[in-house]
Amino acid sequence: MSNPQTRILNNKIILAKSSGRLGNQLFFFANVIAFALEEGFEVENPSFFEYAHWFAGTTRHSLPTYPPKTGSSLFSKQRLKQLSLLRTAQAIIPGNLHINVGSGNIIETLLLKLGIRRTSTKKLQADRTFFYEADHAEKLVTRMKDNRNTFISGYMFVAGDRLMKKYQPQIKEYFLPIPEIEKKVTSRIRAARKEESILIGAHLRKGDYRVYREGKYFFQDEQYASFMTRISQLFPGQKLQFLLFSDEAIRLEAFEGLDVSVSDGSPIEDLYQMAECNFLIGPPSTFTKWASYVGQVPLCVLEKSSQPADMSDFILYHNH
Repeated sequence: MSNPQTRILNNKIILAKSSGRLGNQLFFFANVIAFALEEGFEVENPSFFEYAHWFAGTTRHSLPTYPPKTGSSLFSKQRLKQLSLLRTAQAIIPGNLHINVGSGNIIETLLLKLGIRRTSTKKLQADRTFFYEADHAEKLVTRMKDNRNTFISGYMFVAGDRLMKKYQPQIKEYFLPIPEIEKKVTSRIRAARKEESILIGAHLRKGDYRVYREGKYFFQDEQYASFMTRISQLFPGQKLQFLLFSDEAIRLEAFEGLDVSVSDGSPIEDLYQMAECNFLIGPPSTFTKWASYVGQVPLCVLEKSSQPADMSDFILYHNH
């Protein structure tokens, strides 16, 4: 497939609609950027309206684009949202190339949000996932190059680990937090980290995990603490600290005997504090995987409460 340095950017990918929260949207956007760098596309993403004001790359221009443009201030969140709705409508006009890479069931998602349904059985649908390195992808890439604009909706656009590794420096630079947020992150990490200690970020995700996959990855504070105690045994004779991140209040009494502190930052501050830790632990989540990716921090994914601790489980993540 072609080298972006030898092609003029004549084709545009428009992310008309993104699914999921911050972690999903970051990986969606980043995978499209990696693909665009490899194949020579320009990217426009009005669907990033919820989070665009947090990042250096997406605040350089009125509209989040890659390569980033400069010259005017970012549109308001409301205006970006309106543009996203417009692009979503344009995507389904006959003759336009529209790729839907979502997953799950829209009705089920609505019932969950309304509280009518209490458990989720959402699973990825293979026919609604784009894998750049799959055999069938080349034909679709050719179609994209034959169209001036390609509209994409969803979040499961996967450029693959090879491209995400190759273009990690560019992606990391684009998604650096704005200076105001970066300053807060640096200050919080400096306050949390003790001299000569190993700092482990622990993501205690509660909230929607009570229902996601029927609560498979929902753990109580005591279960997290037990796993952290097992993790501590992997570092004999070393000073170990745990920085806790959660979307709910944490009962500190559950962590007696462990050196813990709790982050009280915003989601973006928490995310980039995680990226400054030495190691990360937490249930399966694109939130912690993104911190592992941009910070090059080994992550151990906790999939069951009785899971043994093993250093081989700490790996660098490069994708969803």
